[in-house]
Amino acid sequence: TELHSAMAAGDFVVLSLPHTPQTEGLVDAAAVACMKPGGVLVNVGRGAVVDEPALVGALRRDAIAGAALDVFTVEPLPEVRVPKQKQKPVRLS
Repeated sequence: TELHSAMAAGDFVVLSLPHTPQTEGLVDAAAVACMKPGGVLVNVGRGAVVDEPALVGALRRDAIAGAALDVFTVEPLPEVRVPKQKQKPVRLS
């Protein structure tokens, strides 16, 4: 798809999409899997656009280099405990 091609081409994939029925879950596991191993996903749109478990899975598998998230499916974020070993670069704001 056009989305998958765009995700595969970018070193940084920046999302600024609104949350609509058409965009909910748009960036799913298949879309994240198209990203370059050195790619970084940046979401400044709406949290529900990204399948967060798929993104976390990709980060844990070293499938992508990192993520910067300004929005989340659930806000405010619940307290998250991240193991100290081998943390991927993830920026939350």
